[in-house]
Amino acid sequence: MRGNGSPLANSMSALSWLYTVAAGFAVIASVQTFALDSSGRVDFRFGGDLVVFLIFMSAVVRFTHGAMRHFYASYTERTEGWVWYEPPADFLGLFAEAFFFLLMAFSLRDHLQFTVYYLCLLLADSLWLCAIPARADPPYKNWLVANVLFFLFTAPIAAWRGSQDSLLLPVLAGSTAVHHFLDHFAPGNWKYYFPGVTQPGFSLWIDTRLGPIFARLSGLLWWVVATSGQVITLSQVRRGCARSGAHKMHGSRDFKRPIVYLAAPLFTEGERKWNAHIKEALELGNGVEVFSPWERCSGLQSAREIFAANSRGLEEADLVVAVLDGSQVDDGTAWEIGRFFQLKGASRVIGLLTDIRQRTEAGEPVNVMIAQSVRCIVRDEGKLIKAAEEALGELK
Repeated sequence: MRGNGSPLANSMSALSWLYTVAAGFAVIASVQTFALDSSGRVDFRFGGDLVVFLIFMSAVVRFTHGAMRHFYASYTERTEGWVWYEPPADFLGLFAEAFFFLLMAFSLRDHLQFTVYYLCLLLADSLWLCAIPARADPPYKNWLVANVLFFLFTAPIAAWRGSQDSLLLPVLAGSTAVHHFLDHFAPGNWKYYFPGVTQPGFSLWIDTRLGPIFARLSGLLWWVVATSGQVITLSQVRRGCARSGAHKMHGSRDFKRPIVYLAAPLFTEGERKWNAHIKEALELGNGVEVFSPWERCSGLQSAREIFAANSRGLEEADLVVAVLDGSQVDDGTAWEIGRFFQLKGASRVIGLLTDIRQRTEAGEPVNVMIAQSVRCIVRDEGKLIKAAEEALGELK
């Protein structure tokens, strides 16, 4: 990773190199532990030792890949907006991960001790995930879900029958395989790890099928994180599961899932597919309920019914995301922006403009009346997720 020229980015670039060196040293130590005995002679042990060695190597590669991607996304792709505690949190969290790499490398032949250090690695990773500002973004909250699932399956076995390889190793290997799979293919993670690379068909299928499940789990987990320190009753937890995705409580107010109204043209197949993609991205990325006029009004017959349904949707919405693509802003979308602006103001409207052709003579990306009715206009899906998170965070 190379910095973008700022002192902070260059400092974090140096930290990424230190992390890589520590991971490389741990790999060398693991090979020595696996292949040599105490006197330094070659002593390959297959069976359980080989399984643990492969688990260790896969963990180091995966964690290093994730750390490098985090460094690049946080300090090179992003050039401003850092929170003061973000670099120290990265330093402490990733230093702890590198430390546990070393402990794991030197304990390959003690399978129970290795498992304990692996659980400590995931605990340190989870604490880091809860501390960093990007914790609500899709890859980070999915990492936490994967860590929790690993703990639930592995920790009880390690505590109960940890000295018995016949039970411990199959559980450890299976949990690791599931953890690795979810790490790369949980909804939203592929695009984070491999930006610009075509997503495999089975990964898209996972996004569609597992997306709602991950939204529920991550919504509950982040709600628990956000309300730590408060008394959480069973009924609150049930509401948290049922209303997945949102993870903020404001004072003593009941847990509520925000509603986002998607204002967009919907008359062609391409427009409807793009709207469905944006809807899914908002649901997975922000844990919201999206009001899609196409879906909500598909069974209505008369223009009066459609108008009434969409008007109610605007009145109940917390935020509007308006798709502004086209030679000019769609008539219905423009009306929805104006109506919501009248109801709740420009701070609750986000414009999404991916059309590179769209320019006005005044230099605005859209008509000045539209531009002045929105809080911001973003150019891609990732910036839309961040802008929606900021807007929803201002809700009281």
